[in-house]
Amino acid sequence: MDVLVTGGNGFIGSHVIDYLIEQGHKPICFDRYGTPHRQDVEFILGDIRDSVSINQAMTYVDGVINLAGILGTSETIDRPLLTVQSNMLGAINIFNACKIQKKKGVHITVGNYFMNNSYAITKNAAENMALLFNKSFGTRIAVVRGLNAYGERQKSKPVRKIVPNIIIPALTNGEVIIYGDGNQLMDMIYVGDLAKILIRALVLEHNCYGKVFEAGNGLELTPTINELVHKIVTKVGSKCKIQNVPMRGGEPERSIVIGDPNTLTPLSWNVRDMVTLDVGTSRTIAWYKENLSLFV
Repeated sequence: MDVLVTGGNGFIGSHVIDYLIEQGHKPICFDRYGTPHRQDVEFILGDIRDSVSINQAMTYVDGVINLAGILGTSETIDRPLLTVQSNMLGAINIFNACKIQKKKGVHITVGNYFMNNSYAITKNAAENMALLFNKSFGTRIAVVRGLNAYGERQKSKPVRKIVPNIIIPALTNGEVIIYGDGNQLMDMIYVGDLAKILIRALVLEHNCYGKVFEAGNGLELTPTINELVHKIVTKVGSKCKIQNVPMRGGEPERSIVIGDPNTLTPLSWNVRDMVTLDVGTSRTIAWYKENLSLFV
């Protein structure tokens, strides 16, 4: 398939592009800034908020994986309008293009959909809109709830992501910040697994367009933040300091963000196919060690 990857220059998008190529597909990267991480990928500079550019880009492909959007829990609280424009209106532009051109699509949504911040609210609304399009217009837009993805190439800022903000201070013997008491449950998924699930949701004839695929490991394999910090710091052999600070805005105390891997059965995927947290964190630590100069 020829596949448009919106937000293709982002963390997850870069891995989706890699696996599309590995599986014999042709990705076309669509993003509003930056350049692809590899030179053998066609690039379209554009914004999903522009319906004309989305419709034009969609004419060249067989399907779309929508990863574009404004990220951040506390980071989006003071910019709700921009978040709505990108995460909701931009997503609807893609859904409309799928409807008009009769193209398959995949829309990524979030595990913390219940949180009271602009990011979670808008992503949850777009998720429901995709399901509405499928029911009302017969579109084939698969919705994948990506839990807490981690892995190589993830940025530590300006949107704060948990794993790089443990690994980097651990490698530099700095200070690891834990929000709250650290007893939040966070379902962690290696980015390579999430990329493969997103691709399967597009290319397979699963006929599951009325419910959400939950790309996570489930309760049994989900660590607390304290357990995740301990695992990574121990692997690094770090003498870093660990400090607990008050919760950030838009994030509740002791949140539970967990997926149901049983929802992935129509994609011929189960929890045994997941890269374990032990293996995934080892791979990720190794990448940050090699590329530490990019972050310090």
